[in-house]
Amino acid sequence: MRRKLFSLLLCCTLFSWVGSANATLLGDEITITTALGPQVAIVGPGIEYTVIGGGGGSLNVDFDGAGFFDIFFDVPSDIDLGAPLFPIVASGLDWIGYPLGGIASVIDLGGAIPIANLSWTDNSITLDIVDHLIPQGRSFHHFQIITTHGVPAPATLLLLGFGVTGLVWSRRKRS
Repeated sequence: MRRKLFSLLLCCTLFSWVGSANATLLGDEITITTALGPQVAIVGPGIEYTVIGGGGGSLNVDFDGAGFFDIFFDVPSDIDLGAPLFPIVASGLDWIGYPLGGIASVIDLGGAIPIANLSWTDNSITLDIVDHLIPQGRSFHHFQIITTHGVPAPATLLLLGFGVTGLVWSRRKRS
């Protein structure tokens, strides 16, 4: 009985160990492009993209590495973006830990900045900020990235092999 319990615990431990890897953007080199030009950045704990505009205002894009990102403006006084749409493109989003993965969806979690034409591919996100007056202070908009990732085949086969071996071993001990 103890051996069966030990075999079951071993299989469960191996299963949880194989399935626990997390994909992240931390350490990934990405490119963020706006109407003001492209900027290459490494995803880390700080803000990846900052552009200081006229009048001391700034546009910031921040990826947290775990699937969320924010866009925010810091402006000392009301400003007008001056174009019907202000595009922002984040490209080169390669998920470290699962190179076979990609973006399945981007969820708009809301905020004070009106967004239009949100779209994505496996490794990029494109959105347009609708022309409007950005009010004085800080204006945020939050997004969540939903990803899909392939399961590493060698780890799956290893887990299956341990399971079959445990079943065969328990049957032989029984007879």
